[in-house]
Amino acid sequence: MARFSWGIPFVIRQAAVMWREGKPIEEIVAPASAPALGSGVSAYDLVITTTSERFLVHCFGAPEQEADLEAIYALALMRRPNAELLRQMLDETDLEARLQGLKERYGFILVEQLRLDEKLTQFLRAYLLADLHRTSQRVQTLNDRAIAWLELQVEDKARGIADTAEKLEEDALAETLLDLTHHQFWRSEDAGMQYLVPRFVEGWQYDRYWTRSLLEIAESFQPYMGQDSQKRVSRFEKVLSFNPDFDDVNDVLTDVEKLQQRGRLADGNQAEQDTILWLQKGQLVYRQERYADALECYLTAEKHLTANFNQLRKDLAQGFYRVSGKFIWPGGRDDAVYSAEGEHAIKHALALDIEQSDYYCRFAVICALSGETEKAIAAFHQAIALDPKYAYSHHGLGNVYSVQGCYDEAIAAFHHAIALNPKYASPHHGLGDVYWAQGCYDEAIAAFHQAISLDPNGGDFNSLGWLYVVTKDYENAKKALERAIEDVGWASLFNYGLLWALQKNWEMAQENWQKGYQLCQEDDSPEAEAFYCIALGDADKGLADLKTLLDQELITLWSKRTLLLVAQVMQRCPEFEETAKQAADMLESSLP
Repeated sequence: MARFSWGIPFVIRQAAVMWREGKPIEEIVAPASAPALGSGVSAYDLVITTTSERFLVHCFGAPEQEADLEAIYALALMRRPNAELLRQMLDETDLEARLQGLKERYGFILVEQLRLDEKLTQFLRAYLLADLHRTSQRVQTLNDRAIAWLELQVEDKARGIADTAEKLEEDALAETLLDLTHHQFWRSEDAGMQYLVPRFVEGWQYDRYWTRSLLEIAESFQPYMGQDSQKRVSRFEKVLSFNPDFDDVNDVLTDVEKLQQRGRLADGNQAEQDTILWLQKGQLVYRQERYADALECYLTAEKHLTANFNQLRKDLAQGFYRVSGKFIWPGGRDDAVYSAEGEHAIKHALALDIEQSDYYCRFAVICALSGETEKAIAAFHQAIALDPKYAYSHHGLGNVYSVQGCYDEAIAAFHHAIALNPKYASPHHGLGDVYWAQGCYDEAIAAFHQAISLDPNGGDFNSLGWLYVVTKDYENAKKALERAIEDVGWASLFNYGLLWALQKNWEMAQENWQKGYQLCQEDDSPEAEAFYCIALGDADKGLADLKTLLDQELITLWSKRTLLLVAQVMQRCPEFEETAKQAADMLESSLP
């Protein structure tokens, strides 16, 4: 009651009388749905009408006061103070003089602030929103003048700006669009919703803060809307949160598509709307971990995209970039795998936005995984040119140089990455690999230890333990690998099993290999499975699978070198000497 009455004694007295007569307080302080024709006036409407007409008692009846009523209505219709808009609505050249005259006659007009007293504004707006007054010639004429002028303002302020996102970044233009939405609702519910829905689609994509303001306008008219419009506005509000419910997003997409089919999104760019809706679908199924479907949605969105919408191009590129990572690192795994879908997605990201260092880094990764090392190096250099201080790019470049055997260039790249980010463990691991390849075992061990000190959970215990196995330092190998297998990875379990085999403890070797083989199958690493088959006694299958993978060029250069070293170490065990040599020969003959 306090909020409704604004403390106005006249309103409180009316409400008290109605309440004593048996009217529920809820019916007095809130608008009800429109009553059936001839069913009488609601308690709320009666309070609104009586209070408003009491405020305006001197404006009714006398012809000379008609102009005053027009000005008061215009002030009530406006969303925010705007002198030029008010001048256009009243068709008044000397607005200041007219307002000063009003101020002398009515105490509720605040001339300097270009508004009515707040108490009157609330009651008068509700009074004017009643169908009888809202559709009156006086109200509609004022509102039509407002719409005509605002449309010209939008056209003028948007001149030279093709990108909708850029329009919403212009504060004056963005506010004018909100003003226009407000006055479309004063015209009618249908006009308001027809204007609001396309603006919602645009704002949903580009500026959710602005879109909340857009929906607040609709909310102010919601008590006078039909059920369909009320539900629609409520649905729209739910999807503006950071992490909206899947069903809510799907409901909005379904609803907007239905409106689009009915031609209710005509006030907007069709190609832009289609692109946004397909992009939003892609983002929804991405969140549902349906990554193949997300990629298809993004590809469909791209077909509708036109050149003018720069921000939309960037948003779509970001979608392609994000989904590419889900194919290249499936299931959140640490090591990257080649994926045709991942390559397809990152290429489309780059086609849409060539200014993102991250995109070139990911393209470089996929090139390296497919064996196109020169393309990978070029892509990493492009990433570095865009963002020279991004340590990951230098680290990635070092990895590719290492695969190529360009060790001096690799070392330089790793040191550059370390200089940029001294707490970044991966370049130290990269240095360890290079020093190892050069036979500088002490330097390699030191580099792995440094990586471990920076990131104890980064997987470097396995590399360190394996290096100790290679150098026959089985005591230190055991310490490092026991720490490595705490993370239960198939690579560390294989190495730990091989360590036991080298020490003739076949029971422990088999136990670790059985665990690792199961993990390896779950992780879909066929080249590792081949070596597990050899270790577990199925040499024929292991060698056959390895040959098939090599013939089909499904093993990366880096993995070939790693597996070659494994095969060479396995030859130390008499039980594996012949089969491990066959594996080593196959791998060696496949190297460039």
